[in-house]
Amino acid sequence: MSDSRSTVHDDGDLVLLRHTWLYVPAQPRISLSSYQETLTVDGVAYTAGLSVEDEPVGILHNDGRGGATTFHANGAPRFRPAEMAAYVAACRAYGGDPVAAEWVFDDLISAWKLEYSIQITRHNGRRVVRALDVLPTVEDPAHPGDVIVLSGEVRLIDPFPGSQRDALAAQLQSQQVADADRWWQIWTEPCGQPNQTATTRPATDGQADHGHRGGCWQDLTPRPAGVPDHDPAERPATDSHTG
Repeated sequence: MSDSRSTVHDDGDLVLLRHTWLYVPAQPRISLSSYQETLTVDGVAYTAGLSVEDEPVGILHNDGRGGATTFHANGAPRFRPAEMAAYVAACRAYGGDPVAAEWVFDDLISAWKLEYSIQITRHNGRRVVRALDVLPTVEDPAHPGDVIVLSGEVRLIDPFPGSQRDALAAQLQSQQVADADRWWQIWTEPCGQPNQTATTRPATDGQADHGHRGGCWQDLTPRPAGVPDHDPAERPATDSHTG
């Protein structure tokens, strides 16, 4: 898979990273070219190949011991650590706040993994559910209640009848261990049912839609306090205070 970014944003310098609440620079075009993970005694170690305009520039790596994901350049002159630092500095959360490098790297990987999982379910008939984790931003009197939303756990589940929806939601909530800052969504194709949040828009800048077929993330459990009731792709331009 190539570029997993959305095609629309109300700021011409930023685009929405598909399946996330993170806005990234429109240029340079960063994509993941490979991904591998390994179970360790402490967690999951993973390495993702990173490319700029299809040229390999390094890797994102996490050793699976609880530390942050880090960028390791391969020496390509077009994208060195300084360029990555500038890229991260330009990224913005939903409310317009800067985002830590580890969160940018983790969301780049999460976007790739979510899209890969969605493509798998198109062949095996299963469904993708994901958790979203919420962190409050530094208090800003001009924009109270802003949050940073990070992609969390992803699961593939068997299809279920609509009558079992509430039971699934209750099961997911019971496994949160009283985590009030998390909610669950399910990917649904095609989009169009109530309470679905679209992540696909018509291409306006030459980027392909990459087969999203009008899919939507639909809430399975209630959103935590302070989280807007619409996802970033649905945000009206007049609500923006990015920058």
